Amino acid sequence: MKNFLSAAAVLAIASGASAVPVYSTGFESPFVAGSLNGQQGWIADAGTVINNAANAHSGNQYANMTGSQVGTAAKWAWYGGAAFVPSGPNSTVVMTCYAGIFGDSGTRAITAGLDAYDSAVSRIGLIYLTQDGGYGVLDGLATGGTTAGGILALNAYHKLQMRANYSSGVIEFFVDDVSVYVGSFVNTDFGDVDIRGTRSSTGTGGTAVNLRFDDYSIDAIPAPGALALVGMGGLIAARRRRA
Repeated sequence: MKNFLSAAAVLAIASGASAVPVYSTGFESPFVAGSLNGQQGWIADAGTVINNAANAHSGNQYANMTGSQVGTAAKWAWYGGAAFVPSGPNSTVVMTCYAGIFGDSGTRAITAGLDAYDSAVSRIGLIYLTQDGGYGVLDGLATGGTTAGGILALNAYHKLQMRANYSSGVIEFFVDDVSVYVGSFVNTDFGDVDIRGTRSSTGTGGTAVNLRFDDYSIDAIPAPGALALVGMGGLIAARRRRA
């Protein structure tokens, strides 16, 4: 399934609006409880839509990856219809999601976060939570790192955000609206930003662990007339990788 930007969004981009909501979702209706794959333009290696207001960040539903779904190789889910080419001064893509690691009783290293790529499947940036209450980042040049644990509350949602400036090649990372790292990237277009979960192969497993994701959004701050849509034919096929 392929979803493209709405006509209204395309017109807003062409007119040089100061901020364009490219895509956003809280995984509410018309999403239904069940596999995330194939719903509303999403393609998922793993992930389920859960209807449980008590566990959502907002609304009634959220996306979830359970411990059994998250293997030692990273698992991703991404919205497949948001590719475009930012250019001009201050052309910035802002990527946001609330994420949390819940119910972890094991000792395996677990991560939950956002992972952004261009249409050629080269990384723009990665930001993630760790099971010990820390976080990590990785920019498009593979620089960054992981903090010590004990910084963030466990069993709670945290706001993860990346702001990639395509004019300067600078990407800034935020956790709960606090800037935690400034890095670089060399990409010339935006392909997608995945929700991502991983676990290590060592340690004891926490079978009840689940990674929750909610209130996901992509916003663009373009120069006037600066964003051009990328044809999606073949782009989705190009994302068939990263086992």
